[in-house]
Amino acid sequence: MVHHDPTLDRLTEESGRVRDFTAAALKRIAFKGTVDRMMTLGDLVDLVGGRAPILLELKSRFDGDATIALRAAAVLAGYSGPVAAMSFDPRLVAALRQYAPALTRGLVAQNRGEAANRATGRSAASLGRIALAVQAARARPHFVAYRLQDLATLPPVIARLIFGLPLLAWTVRSERERIGALRRADQVIFEGFKPPTPERRNERVG
Repeated sequence: MVHHDPTLDRLTEESGRVRDFTAAALKRIAFKGTVDRMMTLGDLVDLVGGRAPILLELKSRFDGDATIALRAAAVLAGYSGPVAAMSFDPRLVAALRQYAPALTRGLVAQNRGEAANRATGRSAASLGRIALAVQAARARPHFVAYRLQDLATLPPVIARLIFGLPLLAWTVRSERERIGALRRADQVIFEGFKPPTPERRNERVG
């Protein structure tokens, strides 16, 4: 199912863990303040139909379960539109490399600490720095998505300038942040504002 949180409470009229509901039951639950319902990934790609790029984040409990990556690979195998998938968990990215090598894949990251704990649901540091680096290398991501506030730190700089990986910045919430992010990153992941139209995308970022 396409849903941001592991639980339903924050975004929908229901409560509980997403994993405890069937797909059919989840499709009947309304999002707060809207008549929209949750979709499967298959529903989403059918709706988009190649008219816009899709960037998927695969959520993980960092427990070694790669089911979500295998399922995404199977659904996207028949989709011809522009699409990429990314995850904080390098093992999921490595699974995408194995089962969907043609699919553009990315590694999501940020500096370790409490913010990372909130974003991943479990500290990536618990995997061990060396183990995490080895897993990231095996995943061979095509791009890296790094937290906006951490763009000036060493890891994203190395990824972009030494390894030549495209760098995305998340989460950008204003035009001012977009301009600042593009001084260090190649693209932004945004919410809460409308970015420039295609006619303005060739503007020089100073």
